[in-house]
Amino acid sequence: MVVRVDNWSELERLFVVEGKTAREIARIAGISNSTVSARAKREDWEGRKIAYKARLAQRGYEASADAVAHQQVEVRQESILVARAYIRTFAQQLAEKKVATNAKDTLEFIRFLASEMDPAKGEGLKDGTKIIEGTSVPSLGAGSGEDFLRRIVEVARARVAPPGGLGGDSLVEPPRAFKN
Repeated sequence: MVVRVDNWSELERLFVVEGKTAREIARIAGISNSTVSARAKREDWEGRKIAYKARLAQRGYEASADAVAHQQVEVRQESILVARAYIRTFAQQLAEKKVATNAKDTLEFIRFLASEMDPAKGEGLKDGTKIIEGTSVPSLGAGSGEDFLRRIVEVARARVAPPGGLGGDSLVEPPRAFKN
């Protein structure tokens, strides 16, 4: 490949993008190494090469971050579908008296609902809270527990989507609704 000496932008591209040395470029262009080196120094080709590599690295990082974010969204959506199916099956089994509730299941469900509360929407806890394994739940004394549970139920009702709202076929529906 022979490059005309009046096309310095192509010579610079060879240095910056393709990583050719000044000596290799001089050989390609048929000029002296000192001429190419002087031009490269005067126009800071080395700085441009570093900036170019940094931009490439940034694009690669952004592409990787986008891919990971996309996968996280897919996993979250699949997890929600699985959780809905499990909850509906559990509710159906409760209605049919095939399983009984216990304190541990109730607390775990409350933790899940509390973790879904969005303080930005005014759904957070106001006072009397304590942290249990990273999730805010109130100490259940002096009536504050009832208020907390009422807020949890209100948030849960507001978040309920129509059956199968997140995906194809509708999931198992509980036989009837329960009053609080």
